[in-house]
Formats: sequence, C-alpha cells, structure tokens
Amino acid sequence: MKTFKDYLNEENFTVRDKDRSTSIHGLENYNIKEEDVVGWFSNKYNPAAGWVLTKLTPFEQKEFNPKNVKGIFRSYTDKGTSIVKVDAKTGKYSFIDNEKYENDSKIKFERMAKAKVFMIDYGKEQFFM
Repeated sequence: MKTFKDYLNEENFTVRDKDRSTSIHGLENYNIKEEDVVGWFSNKYNPAAGWVLTKLTPFEQKEFNPKNVKGIFRSYTDKGTSIVKVDAKTGKYSFIDNEKYENDSKIKFERMAKAKVFMIDYGKEQFFM
C-alpha cells in the first residue's frame, strides 16, 4: 500500500510536524474554523502570504466537487477567496475560472501552474490523495 510520502511530489510538498499548523491570522473576516484548514501554498508571485487551504463546505462540495475528487479546496488570502484544485503528484495548482462560473455556471479550472511551496497540516494528507 502506498503511503502519502510515496504519492506526493516531494520537491515542493511538506507535511508539517504534529505540533505545528497553518496560521489563519489575518483571515478572521472569513470565519474559518481551524479544524477545516488542511494546509497552505505559495507561488513565485505570492511567496510570503500565499493561500490558506480549507476543506469545502457541504454546499461547496455539492457545487464544485460533486464527484468527490481529491485535492479541491477553498483558498483564502487577505485579498479574497477562491476554489482551487491541487495535484499532489505534480506539485501544481489551478484556480477556478471565476468569470466562466459567474457567466455560465460552468465549473472550469484555469491552466495548472507550478507551486513554490505546499505545507500540508499534520494528519490532513487524506485530502490530497
């Protein structure tokens, strides 16, 4: 049986130690529950702040991930929130095409891009594989 370490792209994925977790400081306006946070990622354009990743709410799960595909999350920054798809095998991510969703109610993700760093909270690996 494959472990998470066998599965993920170790170039840019790290599982946090048991006593550490993703900070939601600065995101208080979103009413994020700490137990819903699964990790954090950044790219070359947003290396310091990055995006906090949370599990989808039941409504979001029904709307954005009805087939229960692993790796689809809500992302948060101090500037906004979006739906994002994360591929732990390749170390890439893709945000939902908000314009397509708003205009046509179609779920389409933008082109996958390489992340700089992914930090997965301890014990949350099952959401990525």
